Parts: sequence; structure tokens; C-alpha cells
Amino acid sequence: MDHSCTCFCTSAEGKVKVTAWDLRSGVLVKSYALHGAEVEDRANCICTIGNEILLSSLQTKPFICYWDIKKEQLCNRISCAGLVTAMTCDPFGEYCAAAIREKIYIWEVSTGNLLGMCCQHYKVVDVLKFTDDGVHLISAGKDCRIIVWKLASVLSDAFESSGQSIMYSPRNYYSQLKDQCVRHVWSDHSLPVTDIWCGYGGLKSRIVSSSLDQTCKVYELSSGKLICSFLFDFGLTSVTADCAETRIFVGGSNGKIAEVDLYLQHTRKFEQLDKNLSDHCVFAGHSKAITSLAVLSKQYSLVSSSLDGSVRVWDIVSRQNLKVIWQKGPVTNMLINGVVPVNSLPSRMLKPFKKQLHYASKETKEDDVVHVWDFRYKSGRWNKQHT
Repeated sequence: MDHSCTCFCTSAEGKVKVTAWDLRSGVLVKSYALHGAEVEDRANCICTIGNEILLSSLQTKPFICYWDIKKEQLCNRISCAGLVTAMTCDPFGEYCAAAIREKIYIWEVSTGNLLGMCCQHYKVVDVLKFTDDGVHLISAGKDCRIIVWKLASVLSDAFESSGQSIMYSPRNYYSQLKDQCVRHVWSDHSLPVTDIWCGYGGLKSRIVSSSLDQTCKVYELSSGKLICSFLFDFGLTSVTADCAETRIFVGGSNGKIAEVDLYLQHTRKFEQLDKNLSDHCVFAGHSKAITSLAVLSKQYSLVSSSLDGSVRVWDIVSRQNLKVIWQKGPVTNMLINGVVPVNSLPSRMLKPFKKQLHYASKETKEDDVVHVWDFRYKSGRWNKQHT
């Protein structure tokens, strides 16, 4: 197994808490204190900023808690405009995105400024993911839609508005927003989307989605085309893929984990797997719904968490269960990160996230503004005022 991986889990037994486990030895590394509060018990509500800061939303209060990843004591709580339903950070640790019901807020981590706020979903947003290059933000929720946002356009509009609200309404600004800030809108699912996996390669990557409608769909990010769709005989709650993007792993509401080999045979655009699922690899061991899946690339292992209170490590080739880490309650979140550092420099401190949109001041001198341009899309990204 991977010797440099730590598994962060949220489990519930009376109170929900965050714990960190060493996947190699199965030993509890950290148990992060909350001082009487409970973290969110839904999926996609914990994330890390690099290997320094751990963030998690609260279950009943509009706060985001964060810890120094090396310490168990709570650093601070950040007030939000409402209960956070999904949260993620970009791969470079520069921006944090959180969903508060159907609205998406984007903050700059270094300053705490609210740089963008967008609303194109009609129901609660449950999934937020950044692409590996941090250029696109992908959101999905209970309205069965998947929206690919152009991060540069969303952030630049906040400065170009010069104080005007950029709260987009589907009724009066949908056509302009779709051209400016939205790259794709996918409405192929018929039930809520439960998870999204983003491939590698930036704009040339593939996006894989899972839904309760028992389908797993693969999209091409550059063109927005639906490459293929797989139909199972159980509702899907989680999805991931290996680094080579040759195998897709889906977790179901019945505790099964199915593997689909994309290059085993000619794959049609629509593949029905409910009748011949035995021909595909199935990882059996969990007794309740799968909440999260992750692939460890170094040793080609699969890590899964479930509501049955266990985190399991599987060998992908033989499909054998290598290790079982039992929790004190149902595991609602799982996040794989690098090894927790012991002796290192102090982590940076987060500034409180602001609730008001941050705009460029009209009195700002030209020498105090840095113009950042994204030449790949031939459009300006945003202006950043020096502090």
C-alpha cells in the first residue's frame, strides 16, 4: 500500500467527528477536536488546502471549521451565509469554493475576499470539484444538472461589475451567463447527481458522473459531448477512476463496488450492465451504501468508505480486501491526502471569509494593479489589488 497516504474520515456515533488514519498500518493518527459541535454528516464536506490546513463544515450551524493539519486543536471557525452543503479547494490552494443550498461562493484563501458568487442550480448543490489545472469548477446537485464553470470568467466579472451584483438569475441572465461563465450544462441524468470525478489533462480531460438513476456517464470536457453511459442495477453513490483512466469504479447504495474496464472490449455509447454485471469486476465486502472511493496510484489499490462504519483497502488486480479500518459509526466522508507532517514549519493561518463581494476600487492606481490574463482562452482573468 501507499506509504505516504493519510485517510481523513468523518464518522458518527452520537457526535460526528473528523479522524485521520494511516492507511499502511491502520493506526489512528489524529482526532480533531470540535468543542461540542458536529461536522457535516453528508458527503463532499471536507477538504484540505495543500498539506497544511483541514476544513470541514458544521452540521447544524453556518460555520466552516479549520485545523492546522499537524494539530488536533481547532484553529478557528469561519462564519458563512448559511449551512454549507458542499465544499472544495483548488489544487494549488488559492481558492475555496462552497455551496450554500443552490448558491456557490468562491473565496481567495490568502485574503478571505469573496471573489465570485454564482447561481444556476434550481435545487441544493451537493457536489463541487475543481479540474486538475484549477481552470474549471464543476457543480452538481439535486436538480440533476452538471454545470462546468469557467473560473476566470466568474472571478473577472466581479471586478468588471464595479460594485454591481453578479448574482445571476436563470430567468433574466441565463443566455449571457452561459456564454460568459458557463462552459457546459449537462442534463442527462434523471435523478440527483451524487458524485463527480475529474480526469487529468486540463481542458482535454474527461468527467465521470454518478447518479441515483443507476447510470454512470463519461463526458469530454473540451467539447461537452457524452462519450458513453453505463447502466447498473443499483443506485450509484460514488465514482472514481485510476490514473490511466482505463478503469472506472462505482459504488452503490447496496454496498457493491463495480469496476468497468473501458478497454476490455468495444464500448458502445450506451452500455447496459445490469444483466451481465457478473462479467465485470465486483468488490464485495460492504453491507451498506458506499460514501466515497479513491485510488492509490503507487500500489494500484482502491480505498472505499461506507455507512457500515468501515474503510476498506482493496487490491485492484485480485479484488481482495487487504485491510479494514473500523470506525465508531457510519463513515460519511473520506479524503485521501499525503502523510501528516510531524516536524515542519507552522502552517499559514486562514483569514475569515467575507460575506460581501470584493470589488476593485475605482481609486486604485494603475501601478497598484496586476493584470492577469489567461492566454489559452484569450480573455482576461481578474485584477488583483496589492495589499
